[in-house]
Amino acid sequence: MYQEIPLNQLAFSADNVRVINASKAADNELIAGIRSSGLLQNLIVRPNKKYYEVIAGGRRLAALNYLAIKEVIAEDKKIGCVVKSGDENITEISLMENTQRAAMHPADEFEAFRKMVEDGGISVSEVAERFGKSKKYVNQRLSLGLVSPKLLGYYRKGKLDLESVMAFTIADDHDRQMACYTELSKVHRLHANQIKSWLTGELVTTTHGIGKFVGKAAYIKAGGAISSDLFEDTDYLSDGELVSKLATEKLEKAIKKLAGEGWAWVTPTLRIDYVHNDYDLVQLQPKLVGVPKALDSKIAKLEAEFKRLEGKCMAEGWPEDLESECDEAEAQLGAENERRDEYLVYTGEQKTYSGCFVGFSGNGELCLKKGLAYRKDFPQPAASGSVESAGSSNPKSEKKGISMALVSDLGKYRQHATKAVLVSQPSVAMDILHYTICLQMFESGYYNGRSLLDLNFSVVPSETSKLDIAESKASEVLNGAMEKLDTEWVAIKDEGKRFDKFCELSKSAKEKLVTFCVASSLKISVRGGSKEQDRIVDKLNVPFSDYWRPTKENYLSRMPRELLITNFAEARGEQWANDTKEADRKKSDLVEFQVEWLDSPDGAGWIPEQF
Repeated sequence: MYQEIPLNQLAFSADNVRVINASKAADNELIAGIRSSGLLQNLIVRPNKKYYEVIAGGRRLAALNYLAIKEVIAEDKKIGCVVKSGDENITEISLMENTQRAAMHPADEFEAFRKMVEDGGISVSEVAERFGKSKKYVNQRLSLGLVSPKLLGYYRKGKLDLESVMAFTIADDHDRQMACYTELSKVHRLHANQIKSWLTGELVTTTHGIGKFVGKAAYIKAGGAISSDLFEDTDYLSDGELVSKLATEKLEKAIKKLAGEGWAWVTPTLRIDYVHNDYDLVQLQPKLVGVPKALDSKIAKLEAEFKRLEGKCMAEGWPEDLESECDEAEAQLGAENERRDEYLVYTGEQKTYSGCFVGFSGNGELCLKKGLAYRKDFPQPAASGSVESAGSSNPKSEKKGISMALVSDLGKYRQHATKAVLVSQPSVAMDILHYTICLQMFESGYYNGRSLLDLNFSVVPSETSKLDIAESKASEVLNGAMEKLDTEWVAIKDEGKRFDKFCELSKSAKEKLVTFCVASSLKISVRGGSKEQDRIVDKLNVPFSDYWRPTKENYLSRMPRELLITNFAEARGEQWANDTKEADRKKSDLVEFQVEWLDSPDGAGWIPEQF
């Protein structure tokens, strides 16, 4: 039986089957809806001695009481109710009322928003206020209305999820959207990241790299078009040719400042992170100029003392007190060497055949790489007269009439005797090993660096599916270390002179070269893949959070919803995990919550267990 009952005579019933409350956002939407359009669904009640118990419609009653407290409606406002008798199955009625309601499909929601704005002449702000949503939410839903009707149809049928439909809003060309869907659906189950990658193509984001270097304001001023992703607050610079032109013009201004430094050439580049991958380039080592004699003298004394202590440690089996003294001497020597490094400069002679690249870092900041020379321009040592080059295919010892078998045997006798002498010469053995490692890492061509030892070394690339390694802090550190290496010896064409030049390097220069080469060839996977790898990571005590942080793009959006909750449960607590599961939040909302937490002091430094 329908009856209008004053609000102040209605109370909650303990028999209402809804125990878990809805989200705060859902409650705000309900309040806004009642304020705007009134109560659209009657409450179900049963009479009690002094009041009526609401057995279905508790959230609506709470919203009405809130509006009464805020004096939006009167405390005794008449509320439409369906009155049930006391002998009816109240639990069954409450359960039926809560389960029979079906939420509006999101596609219907943004179609409705579009009609209200376009046909009804209602502003976005008014729509947001009426439905308890933010203006951003309404704008996002309106943008979904620009997606191809065919794709919206696929969404309604369950062939696409909401995240995928949101990804299609990056491009407003329906034909292009459908071409993307047709191509990707042939070989993939569509994912939002794949759709964005296909649609953006050569588009440039303003958050990093060349887009950040050029700047959104300069790009728009030059007449460039912008594409926006409302769901991630990201802008894309659509005209890649214009972006490159503006970046080059900005780099040219920086080049003018270097014109007076005497370099043979200064070149702008849009790929400065890959400069050192060019095997035709050699990184020159700056020279020490104007070092105070007192500093040189102090370093020489510290080097002598360190060598003395190191020799004594080796002779006595590295006793703890002596090893500590040796470590202290080495630390003092390192500190003084760092002081002397302040006097490192590129000489006028070096500048006559070398130059600079001017570009930008992954963070969009101006970046210079100085002291690079092309191999063809590198000055070679003077010829040494009649001395044959090492590696000659026609050794003078070969006489006419001697068989190749005998030549081979003579070589083996020579090899064996040399090995016998080498076993007592550790310093020479280290030079051979290190020379082989370094030459193979810095030289292209399979046979380079393999004439002395039967060992193979190569760079192990670090490339992810997101192609974001080049813009990382780790890449900045590695590129910075590369610039400090002495690799001039690599460019010497005469193999014998090249080996001699390597042997003449200081101990510190050799250690930097070998350390860099070992780091470049290191293989590391996720924890648990290799005990040796895990032991190295633990030994180095790698602060992973300093070099990598989880973001929406590289981690959060790529995780299944349940696993996302599990992975954060330890850091955020069991109660958080349980509440999150019970709230049954959408994955997209959960991702946004995690982004906010990771940006907070509590979440800073969190990394996945796979690290």
